[in-house]
Amino acid sequence: MFEARVVGYGELVSALYDYERATYSRVKARLEGRADVDRESLRQEAWSSNAKARAAIGVVALLSGRADLHTRFDAVRRSVGDLNQATNVSDLRAQYDSINVELADVIVQAKADVTRP
Repeated sequence: MFEARVVGYGELVSALYDYERATYSRVKARLEGRADVDRESLRQEAWSSNAKARAAIGVVALLSGRADLHTRFDAVRRSVGDLNQATNVSDLRAQYDSINVELADVIVQAKADVTRP
């Protein structure tokens, strides 16, 4: 069970970082005024990364004894989606930095869950 939790959390954190990076790039491209056709691949990458993050959150929910972690990781995922509401690059950057702080906090809690017996 320990190995499954380690793998599950590792894949979840990786998926969330991928989703965050893809969404940030997508929104930044929009704010920079790039053409829709140029942003399509970024949109698809963000959509795919979101799906992977959702699936990984589901796996962690099954492996973890803590329902609050599932909720916290899902809140981070939703916050990443909220990057789409940024109205300028400085707003995008501030939201991005806030998400990284939130994710780091949840990762600390996940580490404690992984080491539980």
